[in-house]
Amino acid sequence: MPPAEPSVLSAASSPTPGQSAGAPALRLRHCTKRYGDLTVIDGLDLDVPTGQRLAVIGPSGSGKTTLLRVIMTLDKLDSGTIEVFGDPMGYRRVGDGIVPDPRTVRRARARIGMVFQQFNLFPHMSALANIMEAPVRVLGRPKEQAREEALELLATVGLTDKANAYPRELSGGQQQRVAIARALAPHPEIMLFDEVTSALDPELVGEVLRVVRALARDSRMTMLIVTHEMNFARDVSDRVIFMERGRIVEDASPETLFTNPASERTRSFLRAIIDR
Repeated sequence: MPPAEPSVLSAASSPTPGQSAGAPALRLRHCTKRYGDLTVIDGLDLDVPTGQRLAVIGPSGSGKTTLLRVIMTLDKLDSGTIEVFGDPMGYRRVGDGIVPDPRTVRRARARIGMVFQQFNLFPHMSALANIMEAPVRVLGRPKEQAREEALELLATVGLTDKANAYPRELSGGQQQRVAIARALAPHPEIMLFDEVTSALDPELVGEVLRVVRALARDSRMTMLIVTHEMNFARDVSDRVIFMERGRIVEDASPETLFTNPASERTRSFLRAIIDR
């Protein structure tokens, strides 16, 4: 019998008071990203309502990870706009047009957290110190407050006894759970998960998925989850989009997309994945 899923209510974030009334958590319009001659995101439009759990699936090279990276501002769009709770990211409105404004990037990005395929923990820091780093150095929180919150987050991901362990002393699944705790530490309102189990041995996948399931169950955060785990995507999400060649081919509820997809391309993808 699998262990009970941890509660993550202590890590839940509430929408910030004063955000634009009725605005979705994320709004992407006409977004395009190219690497040389390769178009990875192709004129994409997407609204993600506040509190929604959106699973993003599709074949390798379909633009799933790039979608998260442009939202996180790790990659710069070639064209198009992104808004976070109605606030422009990287621009401001002037009359009927827009002009670049880098100051808006920091404000918008502060509301977003991301967990990567690779754990990217600081190897010279303990699990506790990895989680405390951003709250102390970036957000200026008092060390004692950051420490208490980091210990709570370690409990949330089931790693209370690993506070003083270094990444080299942790399994891959434990490192990824520390990475999730670290992403939660700044109290983001939107969480992005990029294939968080792809670097793990099969026997370690379950422990990480349990944490993400609990987060989806207990928190009010908006979540975008890129995953190749189809059962997980079906269980954890309110909505699923299937991407190919930088475009959204299908956008539906999990029940509809996994049992009666409208697109033949979606059907062929699901057959190939499920029959492996």
